[in-house]
Amino acid sequence: MRGFVHILEIMIMGLVLFMLLSQFSLPSFASNWERARLKLLGWDVLFTLDSSGINWLNSSELEQELERLLPENVVYNLTIFAPPPEIHICGDLADEIEGIVEV
Repeated sequence: MRGFVHILEIMIMGLVLFMLLSQFSLPSFASNWERARLKLLGWDVLFTLDSSGINWLNSSELEQELERLLPENVVYNLTIFAPPPEIHICGDLADEIEGIVEV
């Protein structure tokens, strides 16, 4: 009977050891919830700015609104890519000037 209890103890310890090793050896999956929340926050901020009618080319106004809308723990970089101004070159011809300047 004493040998049977000893074998039973070894089997129980082996089962416990197997359960512990299988529990801690499972690969952990990276969660993308933080990235999804940040993306959602960005879209919300852009929608809010667009619906408020902000001047997208005024960097100081845009930065002020971004600081107001975003939480303090969000770090961002503001770069405005604006189209170059349209430049017309013309001679002294009156019809060329009239074509550029709307009356």
